[in-house]
Amino acid sequence: MFDDGPVGERRPVTAGHLRALRTIAREADQLYLVLSTANGPEVIPLSVLEQRVKAGGRYIVVAAAGDLPEGILPEWREQAAETDSPGGGSVWPPRIHDSKDPGFARHLGAAEGEQVVARLMRGSRWEAGAALRSLSLARGVTDLRVLEGTYDERGRRRGVFPYDVWHGLLAMETLRLAPFRPASQDSSRGGSGLPLGVLARVQLYTTDAAGRYEGRAHSPGCRHQRGDRGLTWNYDLVTVEEMVRAEEFDPCSKCGGYATRRLTEAQIAYYRAAHRVHEIADRVRWTAGNRERAGDCTSLVAEVKKWSHKDAVDEWLETEEQATRWHQMMRELSRTAQQLQ
Repeated sequence: MFDDGPVGERRPVTAGHLRALRTIAREADQLYLVLSTANGPEVIPLSVLEQRVKAGGRYIVVAAAGDLPEGILPEWREQAAETDSPGGGSVWPPRIHDSKDPGFARHLGAAEGEQVVARLMRGSRWEAGAALRSLSLARGVTDLRVLEGTYDERGRRRGVFPYDVWHGLLAMETLRLAPFRPASQDSSRGGSGLPLGVLARVQLYTTDAAGRYEGRAHSPGCRHQRGDRGLTWNYDLVTVEEMVRAEEFDPCSKCGGYATRRLTEAQIAYYRAAHRVHEIADRVRWTAGNRERAGDCTSLVAEVKKWSHKDAVDEWLETEEQATRWHQMMRELSRTAQQLQ
Protein backbone atom coordinates (compact mmCIF):
# COMPACT_ATOMS: atom_id res chain seq x y z
CA MET A 1 0.00 0.00 0.00
CA PHE A 2 1.13 3.56 -0.71
CA ASP A 3 1.01 5.99 2.16
CA ASP A 4 -2.08 8.16 2.37
CA GLY A 5 -0.94 10.43 5.18
CA PRO A 6 0.57 13.94 4.95
CA VAL A 7 2.93 14.28 1.99
CA GLY A 8 5.87 15.22 4.22
CA GLU A 9 5.54 11.94 6.12
CA ARG A 10 5.33 9.58 3.16
CA ARG A 11 7.97 7.02 2.32
CA PRO A 12 9.87 7.16 -0.99
CA VAL A 13 8.59 4.83 -3.69
CA THR A 14 10.86 1.90 -4.53
CA ALA A 15 11.13 -0.32 -7.60
CA GLY A 16 9.43 -3.08 -5.61
CA HIS A 17 6.43 -0.87 -4.98
CA LEU A 18 6.09 -0.15 -8.68
CA ARG A 19 6.35 -3.82 -9.66
CA ALA A 20 3.58 -4.59 -7.17
CA LEU A 21 1.47 -1.75 -8.53
CA ARG A 22 1.79 -3.07 -12.07
CA THR A 23 0.66 -6.48 -10.85
CA ILE A 24 -2.44 -5.48 -8.91
CA ALA A 25 -3.66 -2.14 -10.29
CA ARG A 26 -6.34 -2.11 -12.96
CA GLU A 27 -5.05 1.20 -14.36
CA ALA A 28 -1.35 0.90 -13.66
CA ASP A 29 -0.43 2.91 -16.75
CA GLN A 30 -2.28 6.05 -15.78
CA LEU A 31 -0.58 9.34 -14.95
CA TYR A 32 0.91 10.18 -11.58
CA LEU A 33 1.74 13.45 -9.89
CA VAL A 34 5.06 12.82 -8.14
CA LEU A 35 7.52 14.80 -6.11
CA SER A 36 11.30 14.54 -5.86
CA THR A 37 14.06 16.72 -4.48
CA ALA A 38 15.86 16.52 -7.82
CA ASN A 39 13.00 17.52 -10.15
CA GLY A 40 10.30 18.98 -7.92
CA PRO A 41 6.67 18.18 -8.83
CA GLU A 42 6.14 16.37 -12.14
CA VAL A 43 3.38 14.56 -13.99
CA ILE A 44 4.64 11.33 -15.55
CA PRO A 45 3.32 7.89 -16.54
CA LEU A 46 4.09 4.93 -14.31
CA SER A 47 6.42 3.46 -16.94
CA VAL A 48 8.63 6.56 -16.82
CA LEU A 49 8.53 6.64 -13.03
CA GLU A 50 9.62 3.00 -12.91
CA GLN A 51 12.59 3.67 -15.21
CA ARG A 52 13.75 6.57 -13.08
CA VAL A 53 13.43 4.68 -9.82
CA LYS A 54 15.43 1.78 -11.26
CA ALA A 55 18.12 4.32 -12.17
CA GLY A 56 18.33 5.43 -8.54
CA GLY A 57 15.74 8.23 -8.38
CA ARG A 58 13.71 8.70 -5.20
CA TYR A 59 10.11 9.84 -5.56
CA ILE A 60 6.98 10.36 -3.52
CA VAL A 61 3.65 9.67 -5.25
CA VAL A 62 1.32 12.56 -4.47
CA ALA A 63 -1.70 11.42 -6.51
CA ALA A 64 -2.74 9.34 -9.49
CA ALA A 65 -5.07 10.72 -12.14
CA GLY A 66 -7.90 8.67 -10.65
CA ASP A 67 -7.41 10.37 -7.27
CA LEU A 68 -8.37 13.84 -8.51
CA PRO A 69 -11.64 15.03 -6.94
CA GLU A 70 -14.60 15.55 -9.22
CA GLY A 71 -14.96 19.12 -8.03
CA ILE A 72 -11.88 20.28 -9.95
CA LEU A 73 -13.01 18.79 -13.27
CA PRO A 74 -14.54 21.04 -15.95
CA GLU A 75 -18.30 21.19 -16.37
CA TRP A 76 -18.95 18.41 -18.82
CA ARG A 77 -22.13 16.44 -18.04
CA GLU A 78 -24.56 18.77 -19.79
CA GLN A 79 -22.28 19.06 -22.81
CA ALA A 80 -21.82 15.31 -23.01
CA ALA A 81 -25.55 14.64 -22.74
CA GLU A 82 -26.58 17.08 -25.46
CA THR A 83 -27.83 15.58 -28.67
CA ASP A 84 -27.60 18.91 -30.51
CA SER A 85 -23.90 19.54 -29.88
CA PRO A 86 -21.94 21.92 -32.15
CA GLY A 87 -21.94 21.13 -35.82
CA GLY A 88 -25.39 19.51 -35.91
CA GLY A 89 -24.55 16.51 -33.74
CA SER A 90 -20.80 16.49 -34.32
CA VAL A 91 -18.43 16.45 -31.36
CA TRP A 92 -16.31 19.03 -33.18
CA PRO A 93 -17.06 22.73 -32.84
CA PRO A 94 -17.79 24.71 -36.02
CA ARG A 95 -14.91 26.57 -37.66
CA ILE A 96 -15.39 30.35 -37.64
CA HIS A 97 -13.32 32.19 -40.22
CA ASP A 98 -14.34 35.78 -39.50
CA SER A 99 -11.83 37.35 -37.10
CA LYS A 100 -14.49 39.84 -35.95
CA ASP A 101 -16.62 37.01 -34.57
CA PRO A 102 -16.13 36.48 -30.78
CA GLY A 103 -15.94 32.73 -31.44
CA PHE A 104 -13.01 33.00 -33.85
CA ALA A 105 -10.21 30.55 -32.86
CA ARG A 106 -12.20 29.23 -29.88
CA HIS A 107 -11.93 25.71 -31.32
CA LEU A 108 -8.16 25.85 -30.71
CA GLY A 109 -8.48 26.47 -26.98
CA ALA A 110 -8.01 24.29 -23.92
CA ALA A 111 -11.60 24.88 -22.78
CA GLU A 112 -12.96 23.58 -26.07
CA GLY A 113 -10.62 20.60 -25.77
CA GLU A 114 -12.29 19.64 -22.49
CA GLN A 115 -15.71 19.64 -24.11
CA VAL A 116 -14.49 17.66 -27.13
CA VAL A 117 -13.18 14.94 -24.78
CA ALA A 118 -16.47 14.91 -22.87
CA ARG A 119 -18.48 14.57 -26.09
CA LEU A 120 -16.21 11.83 -27.44
CA MET A 121 -16.64 9.92 -24.18
CA ARG A 122 -20.36 10.63 -23.78
CA GLY A 123 -21.23 6.94 -23.87
CA SER A 124 -20.10 6.34 -20.29
CA ARG A 125 -20.08 8.74 -17.35
CA TRP A 126 -17.22 6.88 -15.65
CA GLU A 127 -15.09 6.94 -18.80
CA ALA A 128 -15.65 10.65 -19.34
CA GLY A 129 -14.68 11.44 -15.75
CA ALA A 130 -11.56 9.27 -15.98
CA ALA A 131 -10.56 10.86 -19.28
CA LEU A 132 -10.95 14.38 -17.90
CA ARG A 133 -8.89 13.48 -14.83
CA SER A 134 -6.10 12.28 -17.11
CA LEU A 135 -6.46 15.43 -19.20
CA SER A 136 -6.19 17.62 -16.10
CA LEU A 137 -2.91 16.01 -15.05
CA ALA A 138 -1.48 15.70 -18.56
CA ARG A 139 -1.69 19.45 -19.04
CA GLY A 140 1.12 19.77 -16.52
CA VAL A 141 3.52 17.78 -18.73
CA THR A 142 6.24 19.89 -20.35
CA ASP A 143 6.76 17.63 -23.37
CA LEU A 144 3.71 15.59 -24.38
CA ARG A 145 5.85 12.93 -26.05
CA VAL A 146 6.58 11.51 -22.60
CA LEU A 147 2.99 10.23 -22.70
CA GLU A 148 3.64 7.73 -25.50
CA GLY A 149 2.78 4.79 -23.22
CA THR A 150 4.20 1.29 -23.25
CA TYR A 151 4.17 -1.67 -25.62
CA ASP A 152 2.79 -5.17 -25.07
CA GLU A 153 4.49 -8.40 -25.99
CA ARG A 154 3.11 -8.13 -29.55
CA GLY A 155 4.57 -4.67 -30.04
CA ARG A 156 1.22 -2.88 -29.85
CA ARG A 157 1.15 0.43 -28.04
CA ARG A 158 -0.74 0.72 -24.81
CA GLY A 159 -1.61 4.33 -24.03
CA VAL A 160 -1.49 5.92 -20.59
CA PHE A 161 -5.06 7.16 -21.11
CA PRO A 162 -7.87 6.73 -23.67
CA TYR A 163 -6.86 7.99 -27.12
CA ASP A 164 -9.62 10.61 -27.08
CA VAL A 165 -7.71 12.52 -24.38
CA TRP A 166 -5.20 13.52 -27.07
CA HIS A 167 -7.90 15.69 -28.60
CA GLY A 168 -8.08 17.58 -25.32
CA LEU A 169 -4.34 18.20 -25.35
CA LEU A 170 -3.89 18.89 -29.06
CA ALA A 171 -5.86 20.64 -31.75
CA MET A 172 -5.18 18.35 -34.70
CA GLU A 173 -4.75 21.25 -37.10
CA THR A 174 -2.43 24.09 -37.98
CA LEU A 175 -2.43 27.74 -37.02
CA ARG A 176 -2.84 30.48 -39.61
CA LEU A 177 0.51 32.23 -39.29
CA ALA A 178 0.29 34.83 -42.08
CA PRO A 179 -0.02 37.77 -39.62
CA PHE A 180 3.41 36.93 -38.20
CA ARG A 181 5.28 36.35 -41.46
CA PRO A 182 7.09 39.02 -43.46
CA ALA A 183 5.40 39.70 -46.79
CA SER A 184 8.19 37.97 -48.72
CA GLN A 185 7.60 34.66 -46.90
CA ASP A 186 3.91 34.30 -47.67
CA SER A 187 3.25 33.88 -51.35
CA SER A 188 -0.53 33.48 -51.16
CA ARG A 189 -1.19 36.56 -49.06
CA GLY A 190 1.16 39.22 -47.79
CA GLY A 191 2.24 38.85 -44.19
CA SER A 192 2.18 41.67 -41.66
CA GLY A 193 5.29 40.88 -39.61
CA LEU A 194 3.46 41.16 -36.28
CA PRO A 195 5.37 39.99 -33.18
CA LEU A 196 4.47 36.52 -31.91
CA GLY A 197 4.15 37.57 -28.27
CA VAL A 198 2.50 34.90 -26.11
CA LEU A 199 2.22 32.61 -29.16
CA ALA A 200 6.00 32.26 -29.64
CA ARG A 201 6.44 29.19 -27.43
CA VAL A 202 3.22 27.38 -28.32
CA GLN A 203 4.18 23.76 -29.03
CA LEU A 204 3.67 22.07 -32.40
CA TYR A 205 4.12 18.31 -32.94
CA THR A 206 4.99 16.89 -36.36
CA THR A 207 6.59 13.84 -37.93
CA ASP A 208 9.18 15.98 -39.71
CA ALA A 209 9.82 19.62 -38.86
CA ALA A 210 12.92 20.06 -41.04
CA GLY A 211 12.14 18.10 -44.21
CA ARG A 212 14.66 15.39 -43.35
CA TYR A 213 12.67 12.40 -44.56
CA GLU A 214 11.09 11.33 -47.81
CA GLY A 215 7.42 12.24 -47.89
CA ARG A 216 5.56 15.03 -46.21
CA ALA A 217 5.17 15.94 -42.55
CA HIS A 218 2.04 14.79 -40.69
CA SER A 219 0.23 15.50 -37.45
CA PRO A 220 -0.57 12.66 -35.00
CA GLY A 221 -4.23 12.94 -36.02
CA CYS A 222 -3.61 12.60 -39.76
CA ARG A 223 -5.34 9.69 -41.49
CA HIS A 224 -2.08 8.98 -43.32
CA GLN A 225 -0.58 7.87 -40.00
CA ARG A 226 -2.30 4.48 -40.41
CA GLY A 227 -3.75 4.07 -36.96
CA ASP A 228 -0.93 5.65 -34.94
CA ARG A 229 -2.21 6.34 -31.44
CA GLY A 230 -1.06 9.71 -30.24
CA LEU A 231 2.45 11.07 -29.83
CA THR A 232 5.69 9.13 -29.54
CA TRP A 233 9.34 10.17 -29.31
CA ASN A 234 9.50 9.75 -33.10
CA TYR A 235 7.69 13.08 -33.46
CA ASP A 236 9.44 16.43 -33.56
CA LEU A 237 8.54 19.17 -31.11
CA VAL A 238 8.93 22.73 -32.40
CA THR A 239 7.53 26.08 -31.33
CA VAL A 240 5.48 28.52 -33.36
CA GLU A 241 8.52 30.81 -33.43
CA GLU A 242 10.59 28.03 -35.02
CA MET A 243 7.82 27.13 -37.47
CA VAL A 244 7.52 30.71 -38.73
CA ARG A 245 11.23 30.55 -39.65
CA ALA A 246 11.15 26.99 -41.03
CA GLU A 247 12.15 26.88 -44.68
CA GLU A 248 12.26 23.13 -45.32
CA PHE A 249 8.95 22.19 -43.69
CA ASP A 250 6.87 20.23 -46.24
CA PRO A 251 3.36 19.65 -44.83
CA CYS A 252 0.73 17.09 -45.73
CA SER A 253 -2.13 18.73 -47.65
CA LYS A 254 -4.72 16.86 -45.56
CA CYS A 255 -3.61 17.67 -42.01
CA GLY A 256 -1.33 20.68 -42.50
CA GLY A 257 1.70 18.82 -41.14
CA TYR A 258 1.42 19.32 -37.38
CA ALA A 259 -0.88 19.39 -34.36
CA THR A 260 -1.05 22.41 -32.06
CA ARG A 261 -0.92 22.19 -28.29
CA ARG A 262 -4.18 23.80 -27.21
CA LEU A 263 -4.08 27.50 -26.51
CA THR A 264 -4.79 29.39 -23.31
CA GLU A 265 -7.36 32.18 -23.19
CA ALA A 266 -4.62 34.84 -23.46
CA GLN A 267 -3.10 33.10 -26.49
CA ILE A 268 -6.50 32.87 -28.19
CA ALA A 269 -7.15 36.56 -27.51
CA TYR A 270 -3.85 37.60 -29.08
CA TYR A 271 -4.24 35.19 -32.01
CA ARG A 272 -7.66 36.74 -32.67
CA ALA A 273 -6.28 40.29 -32.34
CA ALA A 274 -3.34 39.60 -34.66
CA HIS A 275 -5.64 38.22 -37.36
CA ARG A 276 -7.96 41.19 -37.07
CA VAL A 277 -5.10 43.68 -37.38
CA HIS A 278 -3.65 41.67 -40.29
CA GLU A 279 -6.97 41.87 -42.14
CA ILE A 280 -7.28 45.60 -41.42
CA ALA A 281 -3.74 46.15 -42.74
CA ASP A 282 -4.67 44.29 -45.93
CA ARG A 283 -7.70 46.53 -46.38
CA VAL A 284 -5.63 49.67 -45.79
CA ARG A 285 -3.04 48.55 -48.36
CA TRP A 286 -5.71 47.69 -50.91
CA THR A 287 -7.56 50.95 -50.30
CA ALA A 288 -4.37 53.00 -50.66
CA GLY A 289 -3.79 51.43 -54.08
CA ASN A 290 -7.42 51.71 -55.22
CA ARG A 291 -8.53 55.13 -54.00
CA GLU A 292 -11.01 55.64 -56.82
CA ARG A 293 -12.90 52.45 -55.86
CA ALA A 294 -12.44 52.54 -52.10
CA GLY A 295 -15.41 54.69 -51.09
CA ASP A 296 -15.83 56.04 -47.55
CA CYS A 297 -12.93 55.01 -45.27
CA THR A 298 -14.28 56.43 -41.99
CA SER A 299 -15.01 53.04 -40.38
CA LEU A 300 -11.63 51.68 -41.45
CA VAL A 301 -9.79 54.63 -39.90
CA ALA A 302 -11.80 54.23 -36.69
CA GLU A 303 -10.88 50.54 -36.41
CA VAL A 304 -7.19 51.27 -36.94
CA LYS A 305 -7.37 53.88 -34.16
CA LYS A 306 -9.04 51.38 -31.83
CA TRP A 307 -6.24 48.84 -32.22
CA SER A 308 -3.59 51.53 -31.92
CA HIS A 309 -4.81 52.25 -28.38
CA LYS A 310 -5.76 48.75 -27.27
CA ASP A 311 -4.46 48.41 -23.70
CA ALA A 312 -4.51 44.58 -23.64
CA VAL A 313 -1.90 44.33 -26.39
CA ASP A 314 1.02 45.05 -24.05
CA GLU A 315 -0.08 42.11 -21.87
CA TRP A 316 0.20 39.78 -24.86
CA LEU A 317 3.68 40.98 -25.87
CA GLU A 318 6.49 39.55 -23.77
CA THR A 319 9.37 41.94 -24.40
CA GLU A 320 9.85 45.67 -24.78
CA GLU A 321 11.15 45.07 -28.31
CA GLN A 322 7.91 43.31 -29.28
CA ALA A 323 5.78 46.08 -27.80
CA THR A 324 7.83 48.75 -29.59
CA ARG A 325 7.50 46.91 -32.91
CA TRP A 326 3.72 46.55 -32.52
CA HIS A 327 3.19 50.22 -31.72
CA GLN A 328 5.50 51.36 -34.53
CA MET A 329 3.55 49.25 -37.02
CA MET A 330 0.24 50.60 -35.72
CA ARG A 331 1.45 54.19 -36.00
CA GLU A 332 2.48 53.60 -39.62
CA LEU A 333 -0.84 51.94 -40.33
CA SER A 334 -2.69 54.80 -38.67
CA ARG A 335 -0.83 57.39 -40.75
CA THR A 336 -1.66 55.54 -43.96
CA ALA A 337 -5.30 55.22 -42.96
CA GLN A 338 -5.53 58.92 -42.09
CA GLN A 339 -4.29 59.80 -45.58
CA LEU A 340 -7.21 57.92 -47.07
CA GLN A 341 -9.80 60.35 -45.67
